Amino acid sequence: MDLYRKSLAISTNNQPVRASLVACLIYLGMYQEARREIAIGRASGEEPATWHMLGQTADSALKAGAAVGSVHLTLPSDTTNALKTGITP
Repeated sequence: MDLYRKSLAISTNNQPVRASLVACLIYLGMYQEARREIAIGRASGEEPATWHMLGQTADSALKAGAAVGSVHLTLPSDTTNALKTGITP
């Protein structure tokens, strides 16, 4: 996670890196921290459906008290290449 944070310190709008960080945070049970990163991602205006899905996942895991390592994420197949690769269309 340190490398994700370093990358975001250099490029704060790198949403693919932020989404990967969120996936790690959720997997590690750090749901509140994931929610903070999701809020930043949502504010970017990029890929709102992806951020919505990540937000729902973090919220559900938090509410359920999901155990560390029990939540696995799969991005929806309709996510554009902009978020997957960081390439601006």
